[in-house]
Amino acid sequence: PQIKNERELHYWTDYRQYLAQKEGFSSRVLFTIDQQTDTILSKCTDPNATDYCSRKGMVVGSVQSGKTSNYIGVITKAADYGYKVVIVIAGIPEDLRSQTQKRINEGFVGQDTSSLTTDGIVRTGVGETRGNDVKTPHSFTQEKFDFKASTANSSGFVLSSSLDRPCVFVIKKNDKILGNLLQWLGSSSCLDASGKIDLPL
Repeated sequence: PQIKNERELHYWTDYRQYLAQKEGFSSRVLFTIDQQTDTILSKCTDPNATDYCSRKGMVVGSVQSGKTSNYIGVITKAADYGYKVVIVIAGIPEDLRSQTQKRINEGFVGQDTSSLTTDGIVRTGVGETRGNDVKTPHSFTQEKFDFKASTANSSGFVLSSSLDRPCVFVIKKNDKILGNLLQWLGSSSCLDASGKIDLPL
C-alpha cells in the first residue's frame, strides 16, 4: 500500500511509543521493526482496492527474535492502511493464546478484554495514551476465553462493509474453533454477492 506518506499511522505510532516508553526498546530496534514491518506489508495487497485479491506468504523468525513485537507492528500498520479484520492463530495451548491476546491488547486494542461488560473498561498499554480521535479496535476474543459465536453475537458489534474500526480475533489452532469462526463469518452481514467477505482481511 502506498500510504505511509499520505496518512498518519495512528495505531503504529501508538505502538512504537509504547515499545519505547513501556518496554524500553532502543531507537535502533524500533527502526528495525519499522523497516521489517514495511517490507512485510509491501508484499500484501492494497486493502482499499475495489477488486477481490488473495495474497499468501510466510514470515519466519528464530526463537526469541522479537516475532510477537514484529507481528503486532504489522497488525497496527495494516489497520492504519485500511485492513478491517485481523485473525491471529496463536498456537495450540490456551495459555499461549491468552498470553498472545494480552500482548495484542497492550499493543493494539488498548483495553483489557477480560470482561464482557462495557462497564469499567480498563485501558491498558497503548490505550493509556491513545487520543480520543483514534477508534479503539474491537476484539472478538478475550484473555479468559477463545472465540465463541454466542459471545460474538451478544457483543453488539457487527461485521459489515461499513465497519468504522478494525477488529481482531485471537484464536487457538484448533479445528473446532476455526470451524466455528468460519461458520460465524459465513453467516455475518459482511459477505458480498459471491459469498466472499467484503472486508480487507
